[in-house]
Amino acid sequence: MYYFNTLTTYSILLNMVATPLVMVISLGGMVSGLVAAVWPALGGLVAWPLGLPTHLLIALVRWEVGLPGSALTTGHIGLGQMFVLYGLYVLWGWGSGIWPTGRRRGLVALLIGLVALGPLLYQGATRSQVTVLAAGNDAVMVVQDGRNALVVNSGTDKTAFYTVVPFLRQAGINQLASAIHSDDSDRDNWLTIAEKTPIRNFYGASSALAMAPAVKQFHPLTASQVQPVDRQRVEYLQDGDRGLRLTLLNNHTWLLLPKLSADRQMPWVQAHPGLQSEVLWWHGEALSEAAIAAIGAKVAIASAPAIDPATEALLQQHHVQVFCTERDGAITWNRHQGYRAYLAAQQHPTAGLD
Repeated sequence: MYYFNTLTTYSILLNMVATPLVMVISLGGMVSGLVAAVWPALGGLVAWPLGLPTHLLIALVRWEVGLPGSALTTGHIGLGQMFVLYGLYVLWGWGSGIWPTGRRRGLVALLIGLVALGPLLYQGATRSQVTVLAAGNDAVMVVQDGRNALVVNSGTDKTAFYTVVPFLRQAGINQLASAIHSDDSDRDNWLTIAEKTPIRNFYGASSALAMAPAVKQFHPLTASQVQPVDRQRVEYLQDGDRGLRLTLLNNHTWLLLPKLSADRQMPWVQAHPGLQSEVLWWHGEALSEAAIAAIGAKVAIASAPAIDPATEALLQQHHVQVFCTERDGAITWNRHQGYRAYLAAQQHPTAGLD
């Protein structure tokens, strides 16, 4: 739970069943190694029968991993919690001098559950947070609204596997209430996420994921229509280039701007009236001053390795807070701390949007 943010449900039973196989393989390997040091050919012959228990062990582990609920995502526990849990395990096994075994173990079991899962369950039920992940050029967002989690975009295959899935595991998210994407070009990336964290509702412009076993319901995104997604709202913007306008926690509005050259930005904005948003989310390319003024954002977040220098200076002249995921790390918002950059040396002041 501390290092891998997961709880393996069947591991103790698996270890009990696998122990004889591990003993045979380990002892047999030692014997074959000693024999091989003297006569390599005979050592290989001695090791040959170990193939059967080895393949049986591998098959057993694969079967256990494939069982439903074999690993539950718990979220990250603190270092203090880990030490307390070890202390409770010691009390479970060697505390007979304090009070009777049956009563002791029942109380200790209750305390273990409260210490391990109590804070995580409370945080999961009360968390209200938006996170823009640090994923290179990929614009990926996770919205945590109590027990409901929403992922916007999946990024590349590396982003899905190395960034999105670990973040969901550390956050203790076992199932996504919703996922949004305006294109089906990264279907395999979504499947990578869905294999670890099933998706209850998928919203997309194409039905490519409608039949995926890990996706329970598919909902098509219709251009220029505001669609409710749990307690959030999404508007799929399509006028040659695709964008999203999101209304998230406490009615904060975000605009995900597609990659456009500076001369094409105002025509695209004018084609979608009413795009004024509190947060401009884009890919770090140059922005025209007219587009910046038309959007009227208070915060600008670039999912990019770098921001065009002239654009960053222009945004600052308009008193817009500017973040870059490659420079600042993941960007989070919650109602208590406002906008914060994970890697920033100094805290950015809140945007006053609570």
